Amino acid sequence: MEKLDEITRDITKLIAKRNRIVLKIGKIKKQFGLPVTDLKRDKEVIKKAKTIAKKTGVNI
Repeated sequence: MEKLDEITRDITKLIAKRNRIVLKIGKIKKQFGLPVTDLKRDKEVIKKAKTIAKKTGVNI
């Protein structure tokens, strides 16, 4: 259980780190009058995550 807790903690920290970066990018885009959301990019990220999950045996 201890190892699983450590992995869960690591995953959560990575998600938080990614979220901080996304928020910074959003602020910069807003400053320059650019659209904050990019549906094309969102789809690319999801597709890439699904591909990685499939390759590593994660059932989604």
